[in-house]
Amino acid sequence: MKGRIGVVIPVVNCACRQLNALIPQLGYREQLVIVRNGKATHRCTPRDSQVCQVEQIDAGRKPIGAAAARNLGVSRLNDCDIVAFVDSDDQVAPGWLDEIVKELVAGRADLVGGALSFRRHDGSASVVLPGRDYWHAQAVFGGSLAVSIRAWQVLEGFDETLRCCEDTDLAWRAHALGLKVLVEPGAIVEVEARGHLDEIRQRIRWGWWSGELLRRHQLCNGHLPARRELIGHKKALGFCASWRLSATAQWLGERLFSLNHAVVRTDKSGAGRKVCQCQAESCPRCKHQTLTGR
Repeated sequence: MKGRIGVVIPVVNCACRQLNALIPQLGYREQLVIVRNGKATHRCTPRDSQVCQVEQIDAGRKPIGAAAARNLGVSRLNDCDIVAFVDSDDQVAPGWLDEIVKELVAGRADLVGGALSFRRHDGSASVVLPGRDYWHAQAVFGGSLAVSIRAWQVLEGFDETLRCCEDTDLAWRAHALGLKVLVEPGAIVEVEARGHLDEIRQRIRWGWWSGELLRRHQLCNGHLPARRELIGHKKALGFCASWRLSATAQWLGERLFSLNHAVVRTDKSGAGRKVCQCQAESCPRCKHQTLTGR
């Protein structure tokens, strides 16, 4: 692989901090596409933008969602072998680009996910790696990932009908197609904690769309963690401003989804039921469970 890189950033507000950290890592051959999504009114003027090709495009006055904005950005790239993605309200650490693409350039991976360094309101920070989400398959973070253009074409981009969890969906579809998904711990993006109200809203959305993600991949709701499991997970990772509040909000989103998408235990014959498509042998999360909808 030649390794010419294109980077796409969907922007809702100002992306200047992110751009000023990212652009010095780009060479003259690289291309950067900034997708101004919906209500974005500030047109960024990053420093040193002459070192790479920079294009800013408008997605329209109405927000189209992160997945659609990323897909639109990729459609404007020219002759790139690798596509990388970051979010506008984060900041890449020094050396992030080299780390996120090195396994792709070497041909050892098709999709690579990086780490997030989460900084809380008290100044403390935790580095979080994407994990094997919902006991199913490796996930990636949408704000720190890179993919070969060949794999991107096979995957046909992000699923624009998902308003959340589109990054995990991309990684799961890659896994299902036999593509190599790796995690690169050295590719770090710094993320600031949200305010409590914003975090509650986001976690409820994550909980709801996590249920939809499982449904689309034919996994039963037994793969959704219980509230106690969520609390333990958030506390262990530290990837939230308030681990108890965050876990409860996500659990609430899951429960709201489950009210409309019931899971029942199979009868003796299992006739007429769609069985959970979990690929793990003797998975404790979905034993004897089937998918139904109402």
